[in-house]
Amino acid sequence: MRQIVNIIHNISRHDDGADELKKFDGLLILKDIQSKYSSVLGNEENLIISMAIILLSTPQQIRSDNKRMNKILTQLLQIIIEAAKSENYRHQGTLHLHVSEPLAVFTKLFTDDHSLKYVLNDAETNPKLDVSLKINLFIDLFMKFRDAFEEKNQLEQFTCTALLNILWSISFQDEYEMNLKKNQDFMKAIRNIASYSSENSIEHYALRSMESVKKSANGILDNLYEIHDSKTNDIAYQLLVYDTSNEKPMIMISYAHANNQFCDKILAEIEKKRRSISNLD
Repeated sequence: MRQIVNIIHNISRHDDGADELKKFDGLLILKDIQSKYSSVLGNEENLIISMAIILLSTPQQIRSDNKRMNKILTQLLQIIIEAAKSENYRHQGTLHLHVSEPLAVFTKLFTDDHSLKYVLNDAETNPKLDVSLKINLFIDLFMKFRDAFEEKNQLEQFTCTALLNILWSISFQDEYEMNLKKNQDFMKAIRNIASYSSENSIEHYALRSMESVKKSANGILDNLYEIHDSKTNDIAYQLLVYDTSNEKPMIMISYAHANNQFCDKILAEIEKKRRSISNLD
């Protein structure tokens, strides 16, 4: 059973593989297996199935299962803590997961504010970490992988991209703002990525659900109000208004998921305006 579970998880880690699994109702099948055989599956098999389920799920599906998710979040955080201490960034348990694997799952889970806040505020780990230490865990890992695109290592590039997406999600929450801003080395690294990274540099090394390193870095700066610095503001302008040839308006809305209903209304109004503009063409 473990071999089959590992194969399915590995397939789900790639967009093309996830698409194929969805065609054959892979998500429903995995949930059915976990529901019927959870008692005979080991903790590690259950965790791997849960990771595959998350990678195949939409953000809406993830938010609908918050209660069961807490245990998974704690397990994944513990794996990241232990893998971060390893020389090769692999968890030393029988699964031998690379740190990028739970990080990739966190990029999906952290689109939900409940999951993000549970990990940072409530998840109990060994050793015990408070909010600041948990945020520093992600910052420190990012600082170790920040040069991945210069070294052309695909696994490290994927890890760096996942970490930036996670840190972007954290930056949406006002209560964690100072934990990010007070780390000057981190902020300098983020500004450098926003200034010099190519928007297309990670196309082959990230999941479809992840944003590029450049967009993530600019998103972090925007959320931390660093975007108002004149130089960074120019960077954001270049990123967002990349093609003015069609002379149509462009905007980017940066929001926390607690504001979903409000932003849905804004989006609906924008869609109305967009259609009226299109009808004039």
